[in-house]
Amino acid sequence: MGYGVLVGFLSITSSEAPPGMTDNTSYQNFGIVTGSVVGVSTYAIAQIVYLIWKSRIKSGGVGLVYTVSITTGMVIGFLSSWIVHISADSYGLINARMNVIILGILESTVMGGLIPAVSLMLFSRI
Repeated sequence: MGYGVLVGFLSITSSEAPPGMTDNTSYQNFGIVTGSVVGVSTYAIAQIVYLIWKSRIKSGGVGLVYTVSITTGMVIGFLSSWIVHISADSYGLINARMNVIILGILESTVMGGLIPAVSLMLFSRI
């Protein structure tokens, strides 16, 4: 949930306010709520997939934990960033250029995969 909120909030910075618009609080709130909803729902789905997989195969293993964690982080990064980026028009803001949107989505997706991967590698050795 925390990563989803971070991505959602950072994604709002790529859009611009048109001249005369000084308050984009509703869009900021939308970015935070979207990130948290995507984070919680993706985590819940990943937890269910993990439990089903573990009960059917009878062994979770470290590989399954890595796979589920990395995939979940990537999905949270992608969905949070994408939803917030494409919704800027609805709040009266000017969307960023397409290459900025694509770069922001890719960055969120890659970081969403790297953060759990590095964390799991560091803490599995302790």
